[in-house]
Amino acid sequence: MVSPSFWNAPQPDWRARLLRPLAAAYGAAAAHRLRHAGARVHAKVITVGNFTAGGAGKTPLALALAAMARDMRLKTAFLTRGYGGDESALLARCAPVFEGADRLASAQQAIAQGADLLICDDGLQSRRIEPDLALCAVDGAVGEGNGLCLPAGPLRAPLDAQWPLVDALVVIGAGAPGAKLTQAAALHARPAIAAEFQPAGATLDLRGARVLAFAGIGRPEKFFATLRAAGAHVVATRPFADHHRYTPRELALLHAEAAREKAQLATTEKDFARLTADQRADIVAAPVALVFSDEEAMRLRALVHQKLQL
Repeated sequence: MVSPSFWNAPQPDWRARLLRPLAAAYGAAAAHRLRHAGARVHAKVITVGNFTAGGAGKTPLALALAAMARDMRLKTAFLTRGYGGDESALLARCAPVFEGADRLASAQQAIAQGADLLICDDGLQSRRIEPDLALCAVDGAVGEGNGLCLPAGPLRAPLDAQWPLVDALVVIGAGAPGAKLTQAAALHARPAIAAEFQPAGATLDLRGARVLAFAGIGRPEKFFATLRAAGAHVVATRPFADHHRYTPRELALLHAEAAREKAQLATTEKDFARLTADQRADIVAAPVALVFSDEEAMRLRALVHQKLQL
């Protein structure tokens, strides 16, 4: 689904208030589930997740952690439910990926194959495995949204139920909503580490080019803004639902529009991974990288050492 715009309003509007009874029931059930501790496994475990539904940068954060673990000479494996397949394709470039709804079974399989660090992608609300370190990715532009649980807002569970599960925030990009959660983290004695997305690789090659951008991620606007920041002349944008599977007709319409606009079709690496080899023709995958300042990278590395007892 496409996230409703009212989810990210500063205050709940009439639509959110109308859905509040459903949100209360959903939030109570989610909070109850989160109270149960997960199993311990014979490996170090880092969980990467977010407070809300939709994209906040979990997969880029997982990749950044794997790169850090490689410098620490840890043998890393990713655990993922494999939803959509796009995240798995990106993660597999960096380390082995073990997919499955049963994260404990996936963990045992990874450990049997020699992994000594498991990174659970999108695992904050999963209580199957108890992590040594739990990081919450936060989109600085939207934060907690309107502060309500699904379906009235984007929260996967009430914040009061989620804070005890989080060791630190990674706040990606600037914005008042992210600053608000950074302040809340301080009140909960949790560090908040700043990061940002920067254009990388083929994205930089689009500088000055006419681009028709399309994306099926949690917040497509973030990708479109990154292209503009890279210097691309974005003539049109076409957002789709998260993990969208493109039909031949949709791709034909995108190609036709790009031809009329004399523009290059560009999409995210996740979307590109969902296309077949034939469908990828004349479409550019525009990657971004999650970047930390030297000081923030040192803070994250120190936290990893402390929590994993390295």
